[in-house]
Amino acid sequence: MKPLIREFLIILFGITINLSTIAQAQEFDPFVDNPESFRAAQKQELNKYGEEPSTPEQAIEYYDYCMEKRNRYMCAEAQDDYCACAGIKIREEMSRNDMITYDKDLKTRDSATLLFVQRVAVPCMFHPIYDYTFSQCLKRPDLLRTHKPTIINICKCAGASMKDYTENKAGPYTAGLLATDFDGRSAYSRLFSSTKFHWQVRGAADRCARKIGN
Repeated sequence: MKPLIREFLIILFGITINLSTIAQAQEFDPFVDNPESFRAAQKQELNKYGEEPSTPEQAIEYYDYCMEKRNRYMCAEAQDDYCACAGIKIREEMSRNDMITYDKDLKTRDSATLLFVQRVAVPCMFHPIYDYTFSQCLKRPDLLRTHKPTIINICKCAGASMKDYTENKAGPYTAGLLATDFDGRSAYSRLFSSTKFHWQVRGAADRCARKIGN
């Protein structure tokens, strides 16, 4: 676990806690003294879906869970990036009740888990997919033999080109995997070990090699 990332998330989410604490400490009645501001503040407490947002504690709890077990298909930095992204997305996209339901039973086919996949897991997939594509590209003997001077740029290009695949193909594919396996960590392992995914990774590197050349 990267302590600095976790501390950053705590500080980031703590801003919300501190502002809420300060507001509660005021000695006047906001509804009586400034009813319009009070109504605006009430609206701001809801997320963009009109629901009570998830708490900072829920986001940090998921981050800790996400970092608890290393995924063998991700390097430490890629997993750190994914877990931090997920923590932030939980605060932005998930309601408090959604996360309570999600935490209760990952094996139940409930709407909260599917929302988590769509709103949190899939948008954060690009981090580990980029890293995996880049690292696999660097290991290819054929590219090392024919494109050694430019292989770093080729592999960066390959990783970046997987963005479209992540958003349009890998996301729905992973969502399909979660229809039978709601633990996101194992679903990602199934994605990274699939033949279809490996062909996409190889194809991305081949296209970039032709584009960049020797």
